[in-house]
Amino acid sequence: MAMDCVLHALLARHRPAALHGTRALCWSAPAPAPPIVASATTDAEASARMFDALESALADEDSSEAKEALLIEGIAKVPLQDYAALLDFEVAALQRGYVELHATSTAIVA
Repeated sequence: MAMDCVLHALLARHRPAALHGTRALCWSAPAPAPPIVASATTDAEASARMFDALESALADEDSSEAKEALLIEGIAKVPLQDYAALLDFEVAALQRGYVELHATSTAIVA
């Protein structure tokens, strides 16, 4: 099973037993965090309001404990071209014989 460094750090902090028998095998180049995704029909104004709401919530002093627990430092607008690195990872995996990549989601309950 492959996981990113954020998931590994969250498991180490909240569910260390889940990492029993695992080890870091290799590291990839840095890449942007997963994007916040909205409907394709979301207009620019609604997207801006959602970003502002998230930014405000993360700036709120009352969110500091939750941010620490989730390893969230903040939110940033990242140019779409910065995500090209993720496509590069896919191409490299395909070139190494990984013909199928699977995405899974994991819920961590503290």
